[in-house]
Amino acid sequence: MRGPLLLMSAAPLLLAGADAKAASTATIGTTISLEVPVICKIAHRGEGGPPSDSFSFGDYLEYCNSPGGFLVQVEYQPGSLRGAVMHFGPDKIVLDGSGQTEVMRSTAPRISNVAVSGEGGPSQFRGAGLHLEIIPL
Repeated sequence: MRGPLLLMSAAPLLLAGADAKAASTATIGTTISLEVPVICKIAHRGEGGPPSDSFSFGDYLEYCNSPGGFLVQVEYQPGSLRGAVMHFGPDKIVLDGSGQTEVMRSTAPRISNVAVSGEGGPSQFRGAGLHLEIIPL
């Protein structure tokens, strides 16, 4: 994100010379350009309390300052987990076995804690190489 910042300074300048009463005011300006990096991160925050019929992956902190928003996707071994059900916060997502499934999309920057769980036991998800990825838009 970039944005110009214009700094103005007005300083009276007294002109010395034959006529001491003559004075002038000048304006001096400069432009400063600032760049704020886009930072998006999803981090495991600890174990959460899943519903009784779910396996908890824990709580995650999602953070992204992208002005256009971001998406979160779960990545896993292609061909595995077809039909498996995950919960990402209040949302229920059915995995299609492709190896990537979008689990959340935001149209603005935000910070939030999200509980992530999967229906069934841990053996259903073992070996699938689950990984959450956050992508700025």
